[in-house]
Amino acid sequence: TKVSRTHDNWFPSFNATYSIQPALQLRAAYSKTIGRPPMQYLIPNLNIQDLTEMISVRNKDLKAWTSDNLDLALAWYFGPAGTMSVGVFKKTIANAFLVGRYVIDEALRRQYGLESEYVGWTLNTRTNSSDKLNLTGVEVDVQTELDQLLPWAKGFSVFANGTQLSGTATN
Repeated sequence: TKVSRTHDNWFPSFNATYSIQPALQLRAAYSKTIGRPPMQYLIPNLNIQDLTEMISVRNKDLKAWTSDNLDLALAWYFGPAGTMSVGVFKKTIANAFLVGRYVIDEALRRQYGLESEYVGWTLNTRTNSSDKLNLTGVEVDVQTELDQLLPWAKGFSVFANGTQLSGTATN
């Protein structure tokens, strides 16, 4: 089996920062990104496991995913080495990688060139989503040097971050 791919496209990004005050900044960004499948996902391979009646197949036709990303964040810089930020984002992903587990029927048997004895077994493979995935979320991040709070803790820092994420799929 021979596979040939090109990933030539336009992947622009735009970033803007507005200083509300010297220590308070508003950031906005747009980017279009690509995620190519790892090589091990593309190298043809068929693994038949008799004991579990499972067949794993690599998908040489797996496409790269692309994403349109919008980000907005407000960052506050306090002290010589502290930051606190909150941001929101939206990402629209096309061709997302999916891990599929299917019961082999006649159509799958023919598609993968399997013998009829494998009908009813389980087939594992990776595919691309036909739907677009829409992810939205909120991110919060805090970082500071501990000596800002405790003078004896010079050289130590703490950080915390969290993300709330929700998603939907659309055609």
